[in-house]
Amino acid sequence: MPDQVKYDRLSSKRVLVLGGTSGIRYGVAEASVEAVVVVSSSNSSKVMAAVTRLQQSYPSRAQHISGLTCDLGEDSTIESNLVALLDQVTDSGTKKLDHVVFSAADPLAIGPLKEFDLQRMHAVARIRFFGPLLLGKHLPDYVNPGPASSFTVTSGGVMERPSRVGGVIRGLARDIAPLRVNAVSPGLVDTELWNAMSAADREGMYKHVAGLVPTGAVADPTTIAEAFLYCMRDHNATGSIVTSDGGYHLV
Repeated sequence: MPDQVKYDRLSSKRVLVLGGTSGIRYGVAEASVEAVVVVSSSNSSKVMAAVTRLQQSYPSRAQHISGLTCDLGEDSTIESNLVALLDQVTDSGTKKLDHVVFSAADPLAIGPLKEFDLQRMHAVARIRFFGPLLLGKHLPDYVNPGPASSFTVTSGGVMERPSRVGGVIRGLARDIAPLRVNAVSPGLVDTELWNAMSAADREGMYKHVAGLVPTGAVADPTTIAEAFLYCMRDHNATGSIVTSDGGYHLV
């Protein structure tokens, strides 16, 4: 007699990860390989590299892993490009998604304040705030209805307090219910996002933060991916911000 299947909630599901080519986003895509996974990014070569890497790591799931490009770089096309992506990944809504993760990152968000101007700040806001709102607006047409489905965004990491995204998450959770909407707020994570820094500065930052947080360590992407899996799997969680920052919020 076969074992009962009670907690395997991603098999046969369809998951779209926007920004799923590196760091935390790649970790989320990798953690979801028991599902049908589509990774998306504005850089076609990075999409291809991520898909190849996943297929080589999980050959038995290779046919269920694919990638698509989606450019979020212009105000005039961001919404139409997101809709085109949803159309493509769902065959115009005929093969609906179960989970969508928006964790697109922009290196413009990293750097000294003196290097920021209005254009750069707007570019950050376009991806961090407008992107999830515009995507959430259209998801009910492309995602299976009900609490078994979810939309999860990243709150922006250590550069942003959860309170700044709380209103967006709660508003979306009410507006597109019963589709669940949550956010993950990571602390400092050892990813490629920080590669613009010198190796010495990067290691110094990691050491400093590890010395502050109660866990005494800086997380890697596989650890943070677990928080996104929770948001997908817990059919009772919506309007929540899941904090995975090593206790940084306590310091």
